[in-house]
Amino acid sequence: MTANQHCDYPVEFVRKSVKHLTLRVTGSGSVRVTIPLKVPQQYAVEFLEKRRGWIEKHIRRINIDSNNSDRGYCDGQMIRVQDGQYLLSIRPGSPLVIAEQTEITVYCPDSKQATGLLDDYFASYAQRIIRDAFDNIWLSIGELFSPQKPTLAIKPATGRWGSYSRRTHRVMLNEKLIRYPKRALELIIIHELCHIRELNHGAGFYRLLEQLLPDWRARKKILKKQKALDFVPANR
Repeated sequence: MTANQHCDYPVEFVRKSVKHLTLRVTGSGSVRVTIPLKVPQQYAVEFLEKRRGWIEKHIRRINIDSNNSDRGYCDGQMIRVQDGQYLLSIRPGSPLVIAEQTEITVYCPDSKQATGLLDDYFASYAQRIIRDAFDNIWLSIGELFSPQKPTLAIKPATGRWGSYSRRTHRVMLNEKLIRYPKRALELIIIHELCHIRELNHGAGFYRLLEQLLPDWRARKKILKKQKALDFVPANR
């Protein structure tokens, strides 16, 4: 069922066999509220109203990211990739991307093709870098969570940095994490691994996260404040 409740954004209420009421802002700027079967809808409406400020903040952020994603790339742009800054050069030539110590050069017949070439390059780069980080962390602390290593999916997600599915024993990580310092990527990986033992964000979850990453709050600030708008690939 859907409702707007005097909001400037679409709201969808969904009833499911879940324990807790949850609220999520989607990548399109709509709001999805999942309601346990026995919880009255009025309670969900009141909960939605209490979270209005948080919702509007996240929708503004999505709109900013969407506007920036339309820019594509331009010659002379500085691109942040993990802990490094790279100067982007776009040159005429056969389609090719070359990454060196401080510069990324894109060769293409038409400069408009540079965005697609870079999107493909960074998607491939993310697969390798994020998977390596995940594998290294699992080797270090994986025995704390499960005898079986979860499968890993790396893809361009909207609205979340990662997720863990207990049903499939799979971790999903957002490929855009290569836009942020390595410490932020490590936080998201360990955060999702903690969900193997603690499915919800309760006290037990944060005790475990604190044990593994005492500086997790400082790492979280990187994701909140360092939006990396100098590296926003166009939507694929």
